[in-house]
Amino acid sequence: TGWYVTAREAPAAGDLDKAFAALEKAINYWSNPPMIFDRHWEKDAYWGELREHPEYKRIYREKRQRIGPVYGLLHYFPGW
Repeated sequence: TGWYVTAREAPAAGDLDKAFAALEKAINYWSNPPMIFDRHWEKDAYWGELREHPEYKRIYREKRQRIGPVYGLLHYFPGW
């Protein structure tokens, strides 16, 4: 969750590039993270209007595509 803390604080400092880079690192840090974190982070109200930003949406869209059609059905994917 360390990268996610950086991702949350960077927009407040006005550094969107750093925020999105840290967010991408946070959700891709492990090859098999518990998906519960990704879902909580995606709905995090702290991001406010930035949740509609194209880069924010791209990061989560690519994560879902990498996981495949079972996204959201399971919380953990052993062996990925």
